Amino acid sequence: MSRVADSASRKEVLTFVAESASYGNLGLFVGAGFTKAVLNDNEEVALSWGDLLQQASDKLRVDYAKIQKEGLSYPTLLVVFVRFTLSRIEARLLSRLVS
Repeated sequence: MSRVADSASRKEVLTFVAESASYGNLGLFVGAGFTKAVLNDNEEVALSWGDLLQQASDKLRVDYAKIQKEGLSYPTLLVVFVRFTLSRIEARLLSRLVS
């Protein structure tokens, strides 16, 4: 397996990437930031994870401020949000069954 030198020039890096692609040895790991950068050139704006959770909270009438967010990754925060929302739905259903 070949490597690019730590002090490679831009041309050397691009040549290495092009050769890797032509040999089928190139993989790309693209995150949400890439999609957001591409989509934000249009009229529609891709939401950040925080914005997405805030809008979902607003639509589901969840007080986003009450959810403990500090120190949590967005995937973990999403799980907390879903559990919080499901517990509210469950409480409403139980209250309807009891009354």
